[in-house]
Amino acid sequence: GRVSLSALMRYLADRGCNDVLVEAGATLAGSALRSGLVDEWFIYMAPSLMGSSARPLVDWPMSKMAGQQALEIVDIRAVGKDWRIHCRLPALLGEA
Repeated sequence: GRVSLSALMRYLADRGCNDVLVEAGATLAGSALRSGLVDEWFIYMAPSLMGSSARPLVDWPMSKMAGQQALEIVDIRAVGKDWRIHCRLPALLGEA
């Protein structure tokens, strides 16, 4: 009952859409990342603590620190009281 993200991206590319903005929760964001469909992140961080039961940014199964995905920070700026963090995946920049 879910959409194939790779098929969706091919469909959009065939119609000339080269950039796709995905505003998503942890499940969709994690699926897009694991599918290799993400090259940039814009993370908005509010100055508040959510507690240990808050939802993660990305559904990224990781049992050891070796499973982390490094990000290159491109820009950080204040947006009102929040922070916007623009990141890229180093692997897509030929740095992996």
